[in-house]
Parts: sequence; structure tokens; C-alpha cells
Amino acid sequence: MNRKSGSAPFFISFIIMIFVICMITAALSGNIPRWNGKPWFGIILGALAMVCAIPFHLLGKKRTELYLISCLMNTVGAGLFVSSYFTYAGKNPSLTDLFLAAVMVSTVMLMRCILTASDRMKKIAARILLGVNATASIAVIVLWIMYGGTFYPMLFFLLVPEFMQGLFLLIYTGEPKSPFRLISFASYNYALVIGLAVLVILTEGEILNGLFDGTELFSGRKKKLP
Repeated sequence: MNRKSGSAPFFISFIIMIFVICMITAALSGNIPRWNGKPWFGIILGALAMVCAIPFHLLGKKRTELYLISCLMNTVGAGLFVSSYFTYAGKNPSLTDLFLAAVMVSTVMLMRCILTASDRMKKIAARILLGVNATASIAVIVLWIMYGGTFYPMLFFLLVPEFMQGLFLLIYTGEPKSPFRLISFASYNYALVIGLAVLVILTEGEILNGLFDGTELFSGRKKKLP
């Protein structure tokens, strides 16, 4: 597969990933069992899904289709992490919020893939869009803190896969590697970032070992200063 047509697997797999995350979120948000008031069961299952994906990724060197199983399992893990957040927050994202967030990130990914097909613009456009994603993610976090709700957190959780998929697409345009191997790597990265973000929220920042003493970014509560 030449590099000009190589963006197609990235876009198609991204659409599938977004669909899987949204469907799991819609089905499981608010329904994950709680331990000590928190949905640790979802976090554990998500982490297990990522661990179980490892052998499929390693065996993908011999059978390329196994990379897709690895990607799917990591995506399921990401969906479980997102569902755990909404269960903890006591909120169920509406289909409208899920649809709008999915359309927005899919549009950015489509633009990325189209521009990547141009030899003259691919690297510059890819870097610009990564910057746009990073800036948008920061803005969405601020809006999430200010207004809460379900749309902004859902948009943030979907911007993470778009960034990672775009990052590994940029790597693909410069190096002749298997696109499916890179897509699998991207799935590990976004599942890990989403999982860590939700873990910070569930532990109310304690996992950061005092890095943000005094405030709870996502819980809306303040720590008592000593």
C-alpha cells in the first residue's frame, strides 16, 4: 500500500473506534457496579482489555489482521474507562451529545487524511492539525470545568483518539511501516491516556501525589489545605 492511499486505514479504523467507544458509553454509563462508591470494576476491566491486547499486537508481525484485534480490545478498554467516568459522575450522555462529539472529531480526522494525501502539504498540515487538536482539548477541558455536563467530557475523550491516530498517521507518512501496526500502537496510547485521566478523576487527584494540591480539577471540590 503506497503512502498516498495509506491514510484510508487510519480513517476507517478511526470511525470504527469512535463508534465502539460511543456505543459502550451509551450502554454502560451509569450501569457499572461501584466499589466504595466508585466504579473500579470498569477501570479493572478496561485495564484487563489492554493487557489482553498485548499478545495480539505482538503476533501481528506474523498475521497483520491480529493488529486489528489488538486495536479493538484497546478501544473496548477506552470505552470502559469513559463509561466509568460517567458512572462516577452520575450522568448519562445523550445520543445527541455522543453524535455531535463523534461528528466533530471525525471531521477533523477526515481533513487530516485528505491533506495527508498531498505530498506538498502532508507534514505541515498534519502538524497544524495536531496543534489544533491540542488547543481544542485544552479549551474543552476549561469548558468542562466551567459548565460540566456530558458533551464537553465526551468531546475531550474523543479528541484523544483523534490526536493519537493523527500522530501515528504523521509517523506513517515519513516511514514505510505497516499502517495497522501503527494504528494498534495509537490505540494503546489513547486508551492509556483516557484511562489515566479517568483514574485521576476517580481518585480526586490523589494519584498525582500532591502535584495539584489545593484544587480538584474535575470533581468540582476543594481539598482542605493543611
